Amino acid sequence: KIGEKGLSSPVVLAGKLFFTTFLPGISDPCQASQGSGRLYGIDAINASALFEDWLAGGDDTKLETGDRTFALGGGIPSSAVPIFQKQGVTLLIGTGGGARSVDPDIALPRVRTYWYEE
Repeated sequence: KIGEKGLSSPVVLAGKLFFTTFLPGISDPCQASQGSGRLYGIDAINASALFEDWLAGGDDTKLETGDRTFALGGGIPSSAVPIFQKQGVTLLIGTGGGARSVDPDIALPRVRTYWYEE
């Protein structure tokens, strides 16, 4: 879309790339507008769409260009912050109306890592 900007850092999880963008709601450049945010989810290798009817429980067999984005609502969104839980990963994104939780359909195993000095 015209004027869409990436203003945050991307996150890569299990070969899936997630990033947010901001689309100004400009009808008249002399007026203030909240605009809207989007979350993109694409394959990190070939940029193909990740989900059919993202978050709607659709069939993942026919992926289209529109299956790359998810509307977050008004305002400039933050980066997607991964939250690792027992049941998998959740992405948390700050928006103009608060925070939005998104399930990226990733079941990464949790492994404890310890650091020590010799």
